[in-house]
Amino acid sequence: MIGPTLVLNGNSLPTVNKLWRILYSPRSVFDELSSNLQIAFPLVAVLATVALCSFILHDNAFSAITSPLGWLIYMVVIGTGFFIVGKVCKTEQSWSQWFGFAAWMQVPLVLITVLNVCLTLLNVEAMAIPLFTIGEWKFGLETSTIWWVWSYIISFQGLRSWTPKGTGGCIGLALVPHALLVLPLVLLFLMINAFLFGAASQM
Repeated sequence: MIGPTLVLNGNSLPTVNKLWRILYSPRSVFDELSSNLQIAFPLVAVLATVALCSFILHDNAFSAITSPLGWLIYMVVIGTGFFIVGKVCKTEQSWSQWFGFAAWMQVPLVLITVLNVCLTLLNVEAMAIPLFTIGEWKFGLETSTIWWVWSYIISFQGLRSWTPKGTGGCIGLALVPHALLVLPLVLLFLMINAFLFGAASQM
């Protein structure tokens, strides 16, 4: 029993270390992940944190199920977007690898979600970090903005590792999956708007 336990710990510690390094040195981590993805660690870390924090905030077991499910769907969509980017760039990564890519780029969500819980418990409004105050005006930084920018930087650096594109190309390509995510919502909005406009013109 001792032997397998030591081997398991020896294999796990470098992976746990990657969870920290992805936050400040994403390109080097993705260089290592290209040959050994280790998707379970970021996936479990992100979904478990979201589930636990949702339960703490809402005191509702249902939200502890739906919240991580929503994030899982989000990662599937983003991973599919990066899979398309990979095909355009003629890379060899499979869909499952790009799904893992999407999971790894969400690691900042663990810290941001915990931060949101702390801010909520401290009754800080709008899930924002207060920066400074001028008279009656209060200025803060939305935690959701921190998460998106941080994840975007990780994805852009990951594309530099996994694709032959340069810095400028990766900066643009990193936005493509998010555009694919937003596009159906925009189309739905336009369809609803056109329907309401047509109904109003017939009255």
